[in-house]
Amino acid sequence: MITPGAAGCKRLLSGGRCASIVLAKEFSVPTITVRNVPAKVVQALKTLARRHNRSMEQEVRGLIEGYVVERRAVLDQIEAGWNKQTRRPTATEVDAWMGVGRP
Repeated sequence: MITPGAAGCKRLLSGGRCASIVLAKEFSVPTITVRNVPAKVVQALKTLARRHNRSMEQEVRGLIEGYVVERRAVLDQIEAGWNKQTRRPTATEVDAWMGVGRP
């Protein structure tokens, strides 16, 4: 099955200037298309994928998943910290904390 973004990959593979990253799966799994990816980024992804002995699609999926999981963990820690507070700081207190050490 050819996805709408697959033409961009063909242009890239044929040496064209346009680069696209297409993440596609059949059936009900969502598809993400990233257009106008700089050629140097695509080349770097290919290098990383080769180094990790996997496809560029697997590499991109791993990078996205790793970022989202890490971000979710940080947000969970922040939320847990907020939930431990007996009261929420005021806007004035937050502004004062942000200004500490600044001229």
